Amino acid sequence: MVVVIHVVAGRGGNLNDGRRQPLPVKIIDLYDPARVAREPDDMIDVLSGSFEEGGHTVHKVQLRLYTEGDGGELGPYSLITSYVEADAGSVEMIYDEGYRGADALGRAAKFLAESMGVSGVVLRSMMALEGGASPADHS
Repeated sequence: MVVVIHVVAGRGGNLNDGRRQPLPVKIIDLYDPARVAREPDDMIDVLSGSFEEGGHTVHKVQLRLYTEGDGGELGPYSLITSYVEADAGSVEMIYDEGYRGADALGRAAKFLAESMGVSGVVLRSMMALEGGASPADHS
């Protein structure tokens, strides 16, 4: 089950130069949003700087690590999320989770970059912001 939470922190409005101020929307696409209701244990900027995607300006793409407990010999349980920040708002969703061993975040970021998966993460996030629905609804 996936729960999508929309938190609208403003009503938007016009900027001084006539451009429309975006509505700050935050979508957390997790079945248990409490899992990310704290600062991540680690983050990697996958892309920084601004670029256009689907009519929106994307400002940041990150992978975030939330460590959840210790599985003894298996090591820590890792929840890795993707975080995309754009002019239309931000989206955080599960990228990977499980007992992934040491440097789980670094390996995930390397795989994402080498497999050209960044475009998929950005596209899914933009679809969620556009439609206000879970990216899973668009598959």
